[in-house]
Amino acid sequence: MYRATLSRQAFVDRFVGDALERLLLNFGGATRSHLERIEDPSVQERLGRLLDDIERRRAVEEGTD
Repeated sequence: MYRATLSRQAFVDRFVGDALERLLLNFGGATRSHLERIEDPSVQERLGRLLDDIERRRAVEEGTD
């Protein structure tokens, strides 16, 4: 029997977070510029959380945490 280990929201956040991190690494300026144009407050809040998670993870990986 299959049982999901992540909620749908957690899966989407992880998937989008990974994609966002790759975009930021490869196209940082263009990605940030586009993200700043998003006007929906709920989307902005979610993006903020994802970006914070990415920054924390990168800091740990780089040993600057």
